[in-house]
Amino acid sequence: MTQRKSDILIIDDNLDYLDMLKLGLGKKYAVSAISSFDEIETLPSDLSADLIISDYHIGLDTADKILNKLKALFPSFQYKPIILVSGSIESASNISHLKPFDFFEKPFTLKNLRTRIEDALSLGIIY
Repeated sequence: MTQRKSDILIIDDNLDYLDMLKLGLGKKYAVSAISSFDEIETLPSDLSADLIISDYHIGLDTADKILNKLKALFPSFQYKPIILVSGSIESASNISHLKPFDFFEKPFTLKNLRTRIEDALSLGIIY
């Protein structure tokens, strides 16, 4: 019997990071990715995500707006762990209300990210 891959939704407007994450995580996880707020509307209605990885700043929008829209369209997402990333350490002080499982400042290593992904998935964090 084949084990189901965990589903990860990645949101980042930096296409280089988005590609790196899709390639680096795609062998072990089922990865869906978007690069803008407007792309949320293009996600399939049956999208599943066990974990969300989001940049804090996506174009002119922030993770607050993106995650609120995702949770409105996909109510089960409000109970999924979130890992936030940002190129700005200043973002770290703005994220506590989002209750992320973790925060990574760019640049970060895929090894460290994979470890925290596994931690979040194994703990079954529900917010």
